[in-house]
Amino acid sequence: MEYFPALLSKNHSERFFEKMKTHFAEFGYGLWALETKQTKEWVGFTGFLNVTFYASFTPAVEIGWKLNSSFWNRGYATEAASFCLHCGFEQCKLSKMVLLTSIKNARS
Repeated sequence: MEYFPALLSKNHSERFFEKMKTHFAEFGYGLWALETKQTKEWVGFTGFLNVTFYASFTPAVEIGWKLNSSFWNRGYATEAASFCLHCGFEQCKLSKMVLLTSIKNARS
C-alpha cells in the first residue's frame, strides 16, 4: 500500500469496516475482499465507492483496490479492475465509473 500515508489503526479499521457495511446497505455496492483462487490467501480488496468530493467529473463512482505488496505485479489488480468494470456496468447499472491514483503510481 505504497501510495497510502500509513496503515490504519485497529480502531480506524473497525470504523472503515462499519462505513463499508453502511455503504453496501445504502447503495448496493462497495468493497469486496480479494483472495487467491488456490489457497484463499487474502490479497487485498476491490470494489466501488462513491466519490465524495467535488471535481469536474463528479458525481461518479470510483473503482478502487488495495493489495498486499506481496501480490503486486501478478495481475490481481488488472483482474479486479476488469471484474469491476463488468460488474459496475452490467450488474450494478452504473452510468459512469472513474479510477483515481497518485501521479507517482504508474503501475495503476
